[in-house]
Amino acid sequence: MAAERLRTERVRIDRLASADRAAWDGLLAQGHQFPAAFMSATYAEAVHRTVGPVQVLVAREQGRAVGFLPLQRLAGWPGRLGVHEPPGGVMTDYFGWVAQAGFAQPFASALRQAGVPCVYFTHLDQPQLDMGMPGDQPKTGLRTNFRGGAEAYWAELRERDRKLVSDTERRTKRLEREHGEIRFALDDPDPQGALEQLIALKLAQYARTGVRRPPLGVSGHRALLHALLPSTDPLCHGRISTLRIGERLIAAHFGLQCQDVLHFWFPVYDEAYAAYSPGRILLRHVIQHGASAGIALIDRGVGDSPAKRDFANEEHRFYKGLVGAGPRGALARQGLRAGWRFGWA
Repeated sequence: MAAERLRTERVRIDRLASADRAAWDGLLAQGHQFPAAFMSATYAEAVHRTVGPVQVLVAREQGRAVGFLPLQRLAGWPGRLGVHEPPGGVMTDYFGWVAQAGFAQPFASALRQAGVPCVYFTHLDQPQLDMGMPGDQPKTGLRTNFRGGAEAYWAELRERDRKLVSDTERRTKRLEREHGEIRFALDDPDPQGALEQLIALKLAQYARTGVRRPPLGVSGHRALLHALLPSTDPLCHGRISTLRIGERLIAAHFGLQCQDVLHFWFPVYDEAYAAYSPGRILLRHVIQHGASAGIALIDRGVGDSPAKRDFANEEHRFYKGLVGAGPRGALARQGLRAGWRFGWA
């Protein structure tokens, strides 16, 4: 696909033509990019309703939509300078074009055509570099692929890390022996109630560990989770899984599923049960029972912590970037960098 034949426009997501909305879904479903719910139209629409206005770059070839990339304006003075970011900001774990095979366009050129001065982004998946997206400062992302079946995966993990598997099984038995039978639900029967409990536990975790600017400390971000939970879109639907002893919630996870990929987004556990590694036990149950919901791969997002690496068998790279277009874009980039340097942004 020749970049000079592409023309990019900017459209508010609630004014996107139904044919373009359908084309976006179709391109994501085709699988030319990694199936990430964060890159779906449903996710961007939920952000638009709960966090703030979302605009979409629509790349066209001879009038036909061949690529989509949603954005939102940064809050505060960076936004007034014209700096944009992925929709949802810190909530969003993937960024890039949803486009047809062979799509490639210099990002600065797309921004110039669409009248977007500047974009700051993280979580750019590695294949996006071949689509004209610039990126630097790579970070590792980890995945757990069990497309060959959960039993085969667990057997392979036992061969690779017998100590981890034995320890997980031992902690599970000890938890049940000392506290009672474990109840696991891949989809909790009271999803909204379970989500409220998860948010409370997560906020307590943030406070306990001293997290500055916790993602769920923003009301719009909490509303985003509630908006995504009831979605039935196969390209982006919320799933809350829980682990209980009796009625007590000891671990939970809220994530987004896109086709057979579950993005592990907000895991949490009750600190009183930390000695049993309830988060690890929950993840094991998700892997064991995921096939019933069409789950065959769990994406852990960016980061290479021991807890994420325990069950991982694939890795890839995420990139970040700050791209400007034209004189206003250059000014916005300089302003944002100055803000970072002096702690204003």
